[in-house]
Parts: sequence; C-alpha cells; structure tokens
Amino acid sequence: MQFLFRLPVILFALVFGATGSQFPEYVQQYTQRLGGAVDELRGFVEQFDRDATSAGLTRNEALKEYEKPDSVFLDKRGESVVQTIRRYERLFAQKLVIDKSGPVGRVVAFIEKVDSDIAKKTFDDFEPAVPITTEGGLFAAGGFIAALLVWIGIRGTGRAVVRGRRKTGAKDTAPDLR
Repeated sequence: MQFLFRLPVILFALVFGATGSQFPEYVQQYTQRLGGAVDELRGFVEQFDRDATSAGLTRNEALKEYEKPDSVFLDKRGESVVQTIRRYERLFAQKLVIDKSGPVGRVVAFIEKVDSDIAKKTFDDFEPAVPITTEGGLFAAGGFIAALLVWIGIRGTGRAVVRGRRKTGAKDTAPDLR
C-alpha cells in the first residue's frame, strides 16, 4: 500500500528527469544549427576577404572604406557587412569553444554565449531524443533529484500548514500531500 503513495513521487521525478535529459539534446541541435550558420557566413566572409586582398586591403581596412562619406548606399551596405562579419566571428568563436569542450562544458559554453536567433529557431524545430550520453545522464539525474527536492519541499510545507492549523484549532482542509 505504501508503494501507491510513493508512485506519484516516482512518476513526478521521472518526468522531471526525462525533461532535464533533453537540455543536452537541445544544445546538440543548437550546435548543429550553429555550425550551419558558421558555414553559411564563412562563404560571405571569405569572398569579402578575397575582394579586400585584391584591392590591397585588410578586412578591417576594407570595412573602413564603407565609412567614407561619399555614398549613403555604401554607408548602409557597410553597416550590414560589418554586422554580418562580426556575427560570423562571434558564432565561429562559440563553435570553437563548444567543439573543444567536454560534455558539461558544451552546456556551459552554450549558456555563456547563446545566439538568441539560433536558439529560438532550434527550439521551434526541437525534437526530443533519448539521452545516451554522459551529459544526458547527468541532466536526467539532476532533473530527477530536483523533482524529489521540490516534492519534499511541497510535502514539508503542507505538513507544516496542517500542524499549524491543528495547534490553533483551525479547520483542517489541507490535502494529504504524500
């Protein structure tokens, strides 16, 4: 009979554990999108660098050419080019850190330098997967433990309320949270 009272706790913890295990999978899918974005931007940046070199300029010198006051169009286009190249540099740097990190380090690198546009698109297309990696196991265990702690906290609060009502003689309407 005790098992029936513990079953909801176990199910609650399993659901949280399974949910927690999905975070590394999300990071993995994010990393794939990040790699795709870096590959896409690399072609643009490499062509820009070739054009700059053929004009006898470095990348930064070529970018400064857009700042000259001769053309409104070139000024606007220059802002776009600068943003594109800076985004490439930022995403490429994050990809390097993620690629060189261990299982938990990938998650930390993701959190520290997440690109909100890629993160949103990844979330929109996210498909859960069964975690068979170290980090999946760690996050599943973390979610399981967090759920147990939440349950214990809720149960303890409920018991404290019931005890307080019994001491004051108040009507006991609190549900049994076992």
